[in-house]
Amino acid sequence: MRGASVLGWLAPLLALAAAAPAAAAPPGLLVTVGEVTDTSAMVWLRGIAWGEVTVRYESVRPAPMAGGVPAGARSVRVEPSRNLTAKLVLQ
Repeated sequence: MRGASVLGWLAPLLALAAAAPAAAAPPGLLVTVGEVTDTSAMVWLRGIAWGEVTVRYESVRPAPMAGGVPAGARSVRVEPSRNLTAKLVLQ
């Protein structure tokens, strides 16, 4: 069943983004998460160099409560022809 809440496995990613320092940092990978539903989320990203970017995710709830959704990973390539941007749908 794929109906587990996406918010459960997005919590660590969002917590990491909220804990980012306020001081200026060197350019890095930019990540935005949106269009979150009970079964999916859209991830937009922008790299600093061309290549492959892998997004790993998992539920922060025990498997029975999360509907048995296992950890997952999705990869996408960022290229100069697309301004080093990409988007992924996590389901």
